[in-house]
Amino acid sequence: MINESYPTLDLINKKNIREKILTDYLLLEKKIKKKNNNYKKNKKIKIENIIKDYKLSTEQRIKTQKLARKQGKIYINKGSKILFVIRTKGINGVDPKSNKILQLLRLSKVNTGVFLKINKSILKTLQYIEPYVAYGYPSVKSVKSLIMKKGFIKFGKKGHYNKISIIDDILIEQTFKKLGITCIEDLIKEIYECGPYFKYTNNLLWPFNLRSPKKGFGKKGKKKSVIEAGTYGNWENSINFLIEKML
Repeated sequence: MINESYPTLDLINKKNIREKILTDYLLLEKKIKKKNNNYKKNKKIKIENIIKDYKLSTEQRIKTQKLARKQGKIYINKGSKILFVIRTKGINGVDPKSNKILQLLRLSKVNTGVFLKINKSILKTLQYIEPYVAYGYPSVKSVKSLIMKKGFIKFGKKGHYNKISIIDDILIEQTFKKLGITCIEDLIKEIYECGPYFKYTNNLLWPFNLRSPKKGFGKKGKKKSVIEAGTYGNWENSINFLIEKML
C-alpha cells in the first residue's frame, strides 16, 4: 500500500507568505525604478534650464555692451549680490575685536574662505577687518569650482555635525530637498544668485579650506593692500584669479 503525503497547513502558509514577499519586492523594485527614471528626467530638464538661463543672460549682456559701445555710452554691469572673503593673516597682531569678528564670520584659520551676502552691515564689518582679509565678487565658474572641489556640508544634528564632502547629488537632495534644491547645479545657482534660502544653504556649507596661492598673494606681501600690489582689501572681480590659484 502506497502512503500519500500532503502538504500541511503550515507549509502552505509559509509558501503563500514567501510568494507575497516576492511579489511585494518586485512591485517595490518597479516603483523605485520608475521614481529614479522620473528623477533623472526632471534633473536633466532642470540643469538644461539653468544652463539656458545663464547663456541667455550672458548673450543679453554682450548685446547691451555692443549697443552701448555703438552709442558711445558706458555699460555698467549689474553688481554682484555676494562676496567671497578669504582670511590672509593668522592670529599674530590681530586685536581682540577683529579676532571676534573673524570668528563670527567663520574665518577662524588662515586661507579659509566663506560666501557673504552684500549689505551695508557686511561692508562696514569688512572695512574694520580689512587688513586681515581679501575679498571680491566671485563668478559662477568660481562658485562652481569651490563647491565641486573644496565643498563640504554639515550633516547631522546641530552641535554634532559631520563634515561630508560634496561628491554627488544624493547628499544635496537629502540636505536641501525641502527647499527644492535637489542637485549641485541648484546649490550653485542658490549661492551665486543669493536666492531666498542663501542664508540657510550657506550656513550648512563648511568654510572652504584653501591652499596658499602659487607664487604668493602679491608682490609686496600681506602687509600692503591690493591697491599697493599687496594682499588685503577689495580685489573686486580679480578675486576669481586668486581663488583659482588657491584651489
